[in-house]
Amino acid sequence: MSDVLAPPAKRTILRQLPKIIFYSDQTIQIQDVRASYPHLDKPWAMSEKGVKKYQIVGLIPKTPEYLSSIQALNEHIDQFLAEKRLQPLPQSRKCLRNGDEAGKPEMMGHWTISAAERDPPMLRGRHKDLRTGTLEVIPPDQAAKVFYGGCWVHLLIKLWYQEHDEGGRRVNANLCAVQFVRDDKAFGRGRISDEVVDSTFGEIPDDDGGFAPAPFDL
Repeated sequence: MSDVLAPPAKRTILRQLPKIIFYSDQTIQIQDVRASYPHLDKPWAMSEKGVKKYQIVGLIPKTPEYLSSIQALNEHIDQFLAEKRLQPLPQSRKCLRNGDEAGKPEMMGHWTISAAERDPPMLRGRHKDLRTGTLEVIPPDQAAKVFYGGCWVHLLIKLWYQEHDEGGRRVNANLCAVQFVRDDKAFGRGRISDEVVDSTFGEIPDDDGGFAPAPFDL
């Protein structure tokens, strides 16, 4: 008699708070965070020697509505270490950090959650695809147009423990998926809208390519 594989366990919600959900497959959804340094269209590394990864930093406001979720995430990270019988780590060695200590204006008044993955994360829009009935899929070649520094997203992450000579001991986050939530003012120089572009450029007639006609045939 051949062995019969048992069906995979059904994914369930273990705990849900206003801005965070913990699932039975060890993934964590963090809702309504502002995207910073999103590299979701192609992998990126800070240096030539670094490992290129898809990555994003989520900015979590230090406001009352997020307080219980941040506390729960911090406790979950500490429990993650304890279950592995590992010593506690300072905040600077966790994927969740105090943005006030980052030295960047957009991170002030926020907690930051950093997540990365070598494989492309699953990207979703906010609406359903009428053809499939499921959330619209954002293809990689459109990711940079949809996800920019300053927009709001939901993140799906999974914790993992790192220990090696160069990076030391850390709790990192794998980037599983990102969902676009809403637009906001872009960081840096700002995102140019279609209206700005249309009001900047004028129509170019077909007989005017921007060059003076040649006086004679060569």
